[in-house]
Amino acid sequence: MNLPLGPFVADIQGLALDSDDRRRLLHPMTGGVILFARNFESGDQLQALTAEIRALAQPCVAHLRGS
Repeated sequence: MNLPLGPFVADIQGLALDSDDRRRLLHPMTGGVILFARNFESGDQLQALTAEIRALAQPCVAHLRGS
């Protein structure tokens, strides 16, 4: 699904998306996702998480080292 990018940048709380995360990512005002250290466990997990995010809405995804 390719939706136009909105001005809102969302974050997620954990290592995987939950139903609230998916709802926020599908909102038309969401244009990006910012990931923090709390969202990272391993390279494989991070790849799976970003693939799931991009499959939902094609947002811009950024990863920061902070928590």
